[in-house]
Amino acid sequence: MKSDNSNNQENNNESELKLEDFEIIEKIGTGLFSIVHKVKNLKNGNIYAMKVIEKRTESETEKQKKEIKREINNLIKCYH
Repeated sequence: MKSDNSNNQENNNESELKLEDFEIIEKIGTGLFSIVHKVKNLKNGNIYAMKVIEKRTESETEKQKKEIKREINNLIKCYH
């Protein structure tokens, strides 16, 4: 069992990841504001889905923010 300290360390390491730490394997799909790629973490070899969100014009930004917040809330409810 991991201690709380090791979990915090793991979360800190994840937040330090950069785009260069991943290899894009393939495109999985596209959405209204984004493209999802299957990627490989070059540091640990794990496979992930990475969503790349396209920044839009100012008039589209508010709608985009609402959609992204809704999606995040839905993902939080999911068990992965």
